Amino acid sequence: LRDTADLRARHLGHYLAVAEAAEPELESDKDGWVHELEPERDNFRAAFAWSVARGEAEAALRLAGGLLEFWMVRADWNEGRQWLERALVLQGEVDPAVRMKGLQAVGQLADALSDYPASTRYFEESLAIARALGDERGTAEALLGLAFEADRVGRHGDARPLLEESVSILRNAGDEPSLARSLGGLAWLENDYRRARKLWNDTLTIQRRLANRENVGWTLIQVGHCSQGEGDYSAARLAYEESLAIARELDYERMIARALTQLGEVALLDGDAAAARASFDESLPMWRKIGHRSGLVDSLRGLGDVARLEGDFARAAELLDESRGVCREISARSLEARALESLGALASAEGDFAGAENLIGEALGHWRETDDVAGQADALRRLAEAAAAQGKF
Repeated sequence: LRDTADLRARHLGHYLAVAEAAEPELESDKDGWVHELEPERDNFRAAFAWSVARGEAEAALRLAGGLLEFWMVRADWNEGRQWLERALVLQGEVDPAVRMKGLQAVGQLADALSDYPASTRYFEESLAIARALGDERGTAEALLGLAFEADRVGRHGDARPLLEESVSILRNAGDEPSLARSLGGLAWLENDYRRARKLWNDTLTIQRRLANRENVGWTLIQVGHCSQGEGDYSAARLAYEESLAIARELDYERMIARALTQLGEVALLDGDAAAARASFDESLPMWRKIGHRSGLVDSLRGLGDVARLEGDFARAAELLDESRGVCREISARSLEARALESLGALASAEGDFAGAENLIGEALGHWRETDDVAGQADALRRLAEAAAAQGKF
C-alpha cells in the first residue's frame, strides 16, 4: 500500500507538472497542445482524484486551473467546473494566489455555461483576494470578469467603471493581451458602432501582432458585429468568415458555432433567408451539444425569424418561445428583449397588432433599463411599423 501511495503521489506530481507546463503554451498554440493533452485525459482524471482523496487542496486547484484552456477549447466546461468546485471546498492550506487563480478559472467556466450569478460570485471572491495581495494583474482579470458578467445581464452602467479600472491597470503593466480584452470590453459597451469598430480594430491589430489565432478569431467576430450594426454587411460577412476558418482550423466548437450564428444573422439582415437557415441549422445542434445557452438563444431566435419569413408561423412561435424561455433561465435581459421583438414581428405577421405592440413595448422597457440606445431605436422603429400597419399615423 505504501508503494502504491508513493507511485500515485509521483503520478500526481508528474501530471501536475505537465498541466502547468502546457498552460502558457496553450495561449500561443491551442490546437497543437489540446491534441497533445487529449490522450492524457484519463491520467489527469486519476491524478485529480488522488489529490482530492488525499485532501491536497492546493495541488487539486493547480491541476484543475492549469487545464482551463483545455476545458474551454474542448467545451468540457461542466467537467472543468466540477473539478474546480471540488478543489475549492477541500480543507487544507492553499496559497491565496493559487486560490485567486482557481476562482477566476471557475468563473470563466460558469460564464461559458451561462451561469452568470455563480460566475459573478467567483469573480467577486477572486477580486477581494487580488486586492488583499496587491496583485495588479489578478485585480485587472477579476475586474474584467465582473464587467463581462454585468454586461451579460444588462447592467451596462456597472460594467463600464470596472473595465475602465482594468484598462488603467493593464496599460501601466504593459500587458497587451489582457489590455486588448479590456479595450474590447469597452468597445462592446459603446452605443456608437463607429467608435466601437475603431476600438475593436485596434484590438485586432494587437491580437494579429501577438499571433494568437484564438484571440484573432474572437476579435474578428466583434469587428463583424460592429460592421453589421453599421449596415456594412459585406464587411461583417468577411470578418465572420475569417473567424469561422480559424475556428475550424482550431476545431474550436464554441467559436465555430458563434461564427455560424453571426453569419446567419447577417444573411437574415441582407435578405437571404436560405443562407441564414443553413448557418443557424448548423450552429443550433452545436450550441445544444456544448451547453452554451446564450448561443442557443441566438440560433433559436434566428431560426424563428426565418420560419416567420417563410410563413411557418407555428414553427416560428415554437422556436421563439423556447428562445425567450432560455433567456429567462439565465436572466439575460438584452437577449430576452431581442426574443420579444421577434415575437412581436411574428404577431404583426399574423395580424395581431395589439399583441405586437405589447411584446415590442416590453422589449423597449428592457432596452431602457439597460440603457441600450441601439436597442431602444430598433424597438421604436418596430412600434412605428406596427402603428402604421393599423393606420395609426
